[in-house]
Amino acid sequence: SEGGRRQKSSGEDDDPVRNQFKRVLTEAGYEVDDASDGEEGLAALRKAKGSYALIVTDVQMPSLSGDEMIAQAGAALGKARVLFLAGAAAPPQSAKGSAFLAKPVGAQLLLKTVRDLLAA
Repeated sequence: SEGGRRQKSSGEDDDPVRNQFKRVLTEAGYEVDDASDGEEGLAALRKAKGSYALIVTDVQMPSLSGDEMIAQAGAALGKARVLFLAGAAAPPQSAKGSAFLAKPVGAQLLLKTVRDLLAA
């Protein structure tokens, strides 16, 4: 993983998409945890207590949206950057340290955006 920090593919409810992102990031040398929805992602964030460098989350998910998950994470988010992904949804209000990509997202753009966010 980059800088010894963990990366997270959190809260992508589409299994094939989540698995593709996880594969791309893992093959690029990132350590990746994943969650199938916002509640599972929030639980992982709270358990990790700020140890993630990056959260990658879908905007629209069952039970808890990506921006709701991030808002509820509070201090458990630590200094993590956030990459929001969405198909038809409008991007959430982007805070400092966050970015938005419209799906579908190619591997090269995903990796470039992850590198840029981590370098910021």
